[in-house]
Amino acid sequence: MQLNLLNLDQSDSSTFVCLDIETTGFNYEDDQIIEIAAVKFSGDNQIDTFQTLIYTEQAIPIIVQDLTGIKNTMLAGKPLLADVKAQLLDFVGNYPIIGHNINFDLDFLGTKGIVIPGKRIDTFPMSQTLVPNAISYSLETLSYHLVTHQPTHRALDDVLANIELFNHLAALWQYKQTPETIQIVEKSTLPYKEYFLSLPKTTTPPQKEIIDTTPLVKLPAALGTPPNKTITVGTNEQLIALKTDFPNCQIITPHYQLIDPAKFEQLLAQPELTTDETYACLKVCLNKLNNQLPSTNDINLFGKEYNIISPLTYATQQPVKIDDTTFYAISHNYFFQQLQATPPLNDYLKNTKLIFLDHPFLEEAYTRASTTTIHYNNFPQGEADLAFGLLGIFAQKFHDANSYGPLLMEDFHFTQPEWQNAKDAFAKLNITFPNPQQDLIWINSNDDRPPTLQYISKGADFNLEQIINAHGLNMEIIKYTVETEAKITVYPRLPVPNGSGYDATINQKIDYLITNSSKDICIVTTNYTQIKEIYQYCLNKFPHRNVIAQKYSGSAGKISHKITEVEGHNILICTYQFYLQHTPPMANLERLILVKLPIMTPHHPFYSFKEKVDSNYFNHYVIPHTLNNLLQTINIGQHAENIDLLDSRIETTNYGQTIKTGLSNYVEFTTWTN
Repeated sequence: MQLNLLNLDQSDSSTFVCLDIETTGFNYEDDQIIEIAAVKFSGDNQIDTFQTLIYTEQAIPIIVQDLTGIKNTMLAGKPLLADVKAQLLDFVGNYPIIGHNINFDLDFLGTKGIVIPGKRIDTFPMSQTLVPNAISYSLETLSYHLVTHQPTHRALDDVLANIELFNHLAALWQYKQTPETIQIVEKSTLPYKEYFLSLPKTTTPPQKEIIDTTPLVKLPAALGTPPNKTITVGTNEQLIALKTDFPNCQIITPHYQLIDPAKFEQLLAQPELTTDETYACLKVCLNKLNNQLPSTNDINLFGKEYNIISPLTYATQQPVKIDDTTFYAISHNYFFQQLQATPPLNDYLKNTKLIFLDHPFLEEAYTRASTTTIHYNNFPQGEADLAFGLLGIFAQKFHDANSYGPLLMEDFHFTQPEWQNAKDAFAKLNITFPNPQQDLIWINSNDDRPPTLQYISKGADFNLEQIINAHGLNMEIIKYTVETEAKITVYPRLPVPNGSGYDATINQKIDYLITNSSKDICIVTTNYTQIKEIYQYCLNKFPHRNVIAQKYSGSAGKISHKITEVEGHNILICTYQFYLQHTPPMANLERLILVKLPIMTPHHPFYSFKEKVDSNYFNHYVIPHTLNNLLQTINIGQHAENIDLLDSRIETTNYGQTIKTGLSNYVEFTTWTN
């Protein structure tokens, strides 16, 4: 549909076209466009509208049908894409084109032969810059908090929401702009800069703002109210909960990456700023506190933005003064880093009462904190160029291009001339270099930045009691406990994973459990393949439920938003890692269904090394880590009315029985006998 309301001068800098498409998938070549919508607008005035479904013979995947509501039957009689090409190009003309991740829409159209010439204006990076505390930058989440019209994954609805979002961002710019940010935009290559520079400064903030609804963990009851002049050591999530429950709590954080004002001024002095440089500089300036440049810890820098700002930083630590009227908190990771410092531990940790919150993943945190990183940004600019350049040549030669992990060094690597060249260059930098006899060494390489060299002692071992004694710490340990006794139902007659008839049987069992439940359900498994299978099955069987899946339903913040939007009617399918990291906000959780035992180890090179040298690796590392994953998952999901474990190996294998015995200290097991 097209409505010709006005003849406009296409040089008008205040008129834009907002565009969105819906497709059968994300592959430009193989997938097809099934809907296009565009709206011409100026400010709050909608001038003209274009919207149409597009016919395709390609079957629309059920996941896309669920997301958009568009079915093949709805496309019958609709025009082919080629038939609307001229009409669409005439509609958009040369006006600037706005969209959320607009490159996807325009590149998809371009692949299909519709090349739109207008300047591209993407509200996604604009939102990341002007709305720094969003839990997700999806159009759905931003619209939920900031605008009236809500997107539905139908093209026109998404366009209307996107227009409101663009206008809201313009209002935010009017409120937040400063002489410094205006100069940055003036030097920029941003396609919308003339419009934003024409907007006057205002002193009234937009009425709506993002509310960070990240769920908080529950603090252990034994903690109570921490007394003054103490330091509580906990996970990052526990520190957030502490600060929320006790506003006078002061968080001790590492500030390794403070931005050097002189170097930042040099960047600003450039005659022109690229798009990435512009967004990076705007984020720095918009996040100043008391006119001081922020730490990179305190701003959301993405991709190339981080590569631009990181070389401008220097290493430091946050000074801490313990007084009698405040209690403090520090993360496990930072605490363990202080154990490795030279000299070990700051005075405020040595001489202060520590309250240590136990946690299943302390060994993992200790391993990561015990890892030393030799990073390009730790050196004055230009001083380490040769060393890291030679390290990059070595990594490029020996790293498998098809491997996504780091290059884990082996004995033969240390005899290569490229390694010796890099080692000789690093020797001139006056740093402690790893010893291949004592240390496990690996290289992380990235096309956009210099490589990093990391290492850890091959004898690294975590034992909390020994750590306390070795450093003479005044520490009280609050043991990790499950607050209430959870009950788990196990199903010993199910086929073992990947066995004959496994997938069909698991789907039948999930079908039965969902059918007999009327509130929220969370299904946790170990891999994306099974997530997709269960997701498609649930979409077919339960079209009336709000079925959500990790990877297929958007970012973690977007998923949290979807859950809270349809409270008590959700089916969420995700991995253990997702569940543990993001704690989905399912207040009415009737069933937590654990499809498979999370038999895995931490993703750290140290454990790959241990697997090679420890003949009892499975018992020493795999089983404890699996037990910890289950324990933490059960603790988060213990408010569920039912917890079901569909992996029969917990009953039918020796290692399963070992895991069950470990869990029995915290949970009660029942066996399904029907």
